[in-house]
Amino acid sequence: MRIAPAGKGRRVPLAHGKLPEGMKARSLIAISLVLGVTGASSAARAEAPSQAQTIAVLGIDSDDVQDQADALADALKDRAREAPGWVLMEKSPSLGSLTVSLKCSAKPDATCQQRIADSLKSDRYVWGVMTKAGGGGQVNVELHLFRRGKADFMIRETYSDTYKVKSEPKLQGLARRLFEELTGTSAGHVTVVAGKGGGEVIVDNGRHVPLKNGRATLDLATGTHTLDVLVPGSTRKSKQIDVQNGAELQVDIDVDAAAVEPPGSERSSPFPTRTVVGGGMVVIGAGLAVTSVIFGAKWIGLQGDSTSDDIMKKLNDPSYSTSTWAREVRPQVKDGASLDVACSATDAQNFVREECEKHSDSKVSSGLAIGFGAGALLVGGIGVYLLATKPASSEAGPPPPRTSSGPKDIKLLPLLGGTNGLSLTGTF
Repeated sequence: MRIAPAGKGRRVPLAHGKLPEGMKARSLIAISLVLGVTGASSAARAEAPSQAQTIAVLGIDSDDVQDQADALADALKDRAREAPGWVLMEKSPSLGSLTVSLKCSAKPDATCQQRIADSLKSDRYVWGVMTKAGGGGQVNVELHLFRRGKADFMIRETYSDTYKVKSEPKLQGLARRLFEELTGTSAGHVTVVAGKGGGEVIVDNGRHVPLKNGRATLDLATGTHTLDVLVPGSTRKSKQIDVQNGAELQVDIDVDAAAVEPPGSERSSPFPTRTVVGGGMVVIGAGLAVTSVIFGAKWIGLQGDSTSDDIMKKLNDPSYSTSTWAREVRPQVKDGASLDVACSATDAQNFVREECEKHSDSKVSSGLAIGFGAGALLVGGIGVYLLATKPASSEAGPPPPRTSSGPKDIKLLPLLGGTNGLSLTGTF
């Protein structure tokens, strides 16, 4: 057996399996250095963190179902953006445009796939073709994963041709499964639910995912992960989860009560029903009071016309004194107390028509004045009560205690007589 010492070109024979004394120390040092470097390289590879890999997703080519092909390609791109360990090359052309520009067949061979990779400047990309299924109502898709220096990997799938929009939940699920099959990605689908507003989820102290309406969806590699949830108005919440390959997992995070409402939304104030109703009733009551005063004034004016005296004068007129009607009515009419009797007779229609009309108007005006006055007191009083006893809003705290300075026992009465108007009484 011979050993070539490191850095030397000559060979040294072994005597009974041993090195000569002069060579022993130098050779052992050289062998140790070689072994040490090799071990260090292995350790470095073992400790090096896995790096995210860039991948391109080309637009899927089709002659008869391009809408479905575009929708699947877009869904695959969405999945690549979310997949752990992968970084999507955002700007990537369609397969059709590349095969035309590079003068390749519609389904590129291995040589053309290499040229596409050179054109994209990417070592990995997904490409595919789609056709309408023979049975109708379905499509066939053939997807390939190109990896520089490795054999082409291909999968096929048949599904409904109704999926023409990438946001279709079933198409999203299909794209997630196909991408994982192509790339060998081991991942689970996690939904985080935290309140109803905004915020963000921090995955393993690195990736930030926004919360929308209290929800966030994550695709995480299998294994243990730490989720930190930050919601405005709530303390930071942390939770550790274990993700299994292909599992669908929902994680509920309890947030503080103050953070349940979406950020930026203000608590709506209740409609001031009591104020509106009370104020409206006060206005209506004031209107009724004014109407009552008008009719009261009219009634007082008619009373001032001395209707009963005019009737008595006519009843005593010699021209009518011999009338049977005049003789019967004259004793009953005294100070206007029995004007209804005088005006109810048929003969009064011509004899005292004007006076009887005044008497009738006086009775109507009196009744309306009293009715409107009572309505004003009732409606206006309720309105004042609603306003005076309105509770304070919750933002302003509890209502202050009532004191003697507040209005009490308010009354609104019409004034009839020498001076017409309204009388407002109470303690203020």
